[in-house]
Amino acid sequence: MAISLFATLENKHLKLSWSDDTTRLWPYCVLLSSVQANAEKIRAVLKEITQNDISTGRAEYVQYLSRLGRAGADLFSSLFDARDNASAAQDAEDMIRQAPGRSELSVFSEICVPWGFVFGGNQTALATPTGQISDFDQFWSSRFTMTLRGAQQSRMGPEPRKRETFRMLHALHKDRFNAAVGLLPRQQRQVLEGLVEFEVGHVTDWDQCRDKWQTIQNNDSLLHIFGHSDGEKVFLSDAPSSDVHCLEADRFKTLFAKARQTQSVTICFLNGCRTGAGPVGESFLDVLFDRGFQGFIGTEAEVSNEFAATYAAEFLSRLWFGGASVRETFEALRVELFPLSLMYSCYAHPEFRIEASTMGANAEPHRQAA
Repeated sequence: MAISLFATLENKHLKLSWSDDTTRLWPYCVLLSSVQANAEKIRAVLKEITQNDISTGRAEYVQYLSRLGRAGADLFSSLFDARDNASAAQDAEDMIRQAPGRSELSVFSEICVPWGFVFGGNQTALATPTGQISDFDQFWSSRFTMTLRGAQQSRMGPEPRKRETFRMLHALHKDRFNAAVGLLPRQQRQVLEGLVEFEVGHVTDWDQCRDKWQTIQNNDSLLHIFGHSDGEKVFLSDAPSSDVHCLEADRFKTLFAKARQTQSVTICFLNGCRTGAGPVGESFLDVLFDRGFQGFIGTEAEVSNEFAATYAAEFLSRLWFGGASVRETFEALRVELFPLSLMYSCYAHPEFRIEASTMGANAEPHRQAA
């Protein structure tokens, strides 16, 4: 079964339109402020989980699970609390509750919401968590096979991106990146260090990034940003003195504009705090679905620099060397790097992939950026 949800802004409301394989329901509106408030409740709990990991080195969530379930249940309720057309909202709730496990759920949204943490199950089932990913079976990220996208879409063909013309550009917070890489196991460190030197290499400020981008904007590409973010800006320094180290979401679109006639496609890996959680009209969701951009991978809460580097090494390696799609990579890491992997949300095109390497992560030479 495949379910689709279109969530669009309408004044102070969020307009929700649901459909499945056979039925398209009438749209209805819910209060935008209620959805946003409950989304922030979830992110507040996620922040406590990640802060505990950063301060103690232990990624523990069990003590927070009941609160996360309550916050997720509140978000669920706000999505079906119609301000109009209550019967359509009830039909939609029935549709989502009655869907078979692991049905496909595609969400096309104009706002960033922690959709994977919406909880529509029985909260008493959370009373005895096991410490396994099955603890999240009633959250939407486990209940469904999810695809998150922006409301505006760019077209992309089904074929893999060609390796010989594909480019990667890495914008790095130098101090945080170097410190994190130094903590990685040898193989992960070598893979990540090699990837950030692959064409066109890495930069450490936004002026350099603009110059490098201009040379590859017509290529299929991946833009990887390893920095600090508040959801509205990305910083490549802990003490940015000027725009050279600070980039706002609205200026992001100008810096990384593609020509209107380009057929190239790009995804962005925003590896920073709360990059998937910006405010309406000022988030990266608003700027990364336009003219050849196919979305982004971001975080709902701050993660440690070490885990961000681990996730980057695994994600980029599978995508670049293994020929795995974004969906395959994201779903695999969700399990393998649990529980902190759940902090990542994927708004990138699920079928984006690069031709697989004929060699491998340890054998393929990395070309130095020009």
